[in-house]
Amino acid sequence: MAKIPKDGELEDLTQVNDKIASIEQNHEQVLKRLNDILARFDLMNNRLNNLEGNQAVERLNQPEQERIGRELVHHNERPRREEPNRQENLPKAIVPPFSGKSGVDDYLQWKDKMKRLFILHHYAGPRQVDIAISEFTDYAATWWEQSEKRRETLGHPRANNWDQLVRVMDAQFIPKTY
Repeated sequence: MAKIPKDGELEDLTQVNDKIASIEQNHEQVLKRLNDILARFDLMNNRLNNLEGNQAVERLNQPEQERIGRELVHHNERPRREEPNRQENLPKAIVPPFSGKSGVDDYLQWKDKMKRLFILHHYAGPRQVDIAISEFTDYAATWWEQSEKRRETLGHPRANNWDQLVRVMDAQFIPKTY
């Protein structure tokens, strides 16, 4: 014979059922968010692989990014919602240090890594310069300080973007005979 729950027990069962439904809903949201993160990771990994393969990579426009993102989401999921700031979803930028002591090949590798980092994180303008010089060490740091003092003395403008910084650095770290 089935036991008939009393009023207090019925309320407790209703609360337990509500909590279980809430936990299941939260679980589904967490799984969806994790799959969205994996899809973004795959997209970034593909972009980095294209850069490392020395293929020409153009920055994808917004509709193209959204299309690729939808294609990467698993077939049994809804397309991900639009997020106001995609920058928050990128992995933390790890800026490689540059000492200026290791030779031309190391400088060129550092330059390529920085270019990929700027593309991946959509850094532009003066921010590129600030990020790059923040990791100057040893000879490069000393050279940059002296270069800045000389620039200020002569009244020349500071490098405002990556291309301007690269021109100054190329002149210093790539021999004319290279």
